[in-house]
Amino acid sequence: MNYLKVEETKCMLLADRSMQLNEIAYKMGFSNLASMSKIFKSIEGMPPSVYRQTH
Repeated sequence: MNYLKVEETKCMLLADRSMQLNEIAYKMGFSNLASMSKIFKSIEGMPPSVYRQTH
């Protein structure tokens, strides 16, 4: 389930770069930004902010 959330999060990160990370976390159903970042990093090897900057 977390893998699917991260895949959708990646799309949201790149589709609207003006959207705040905490807003994406909320929309994706994570309890908070820290939770999203931890799960994202465990799957992608980098936090969502770095992913957004490098893609």
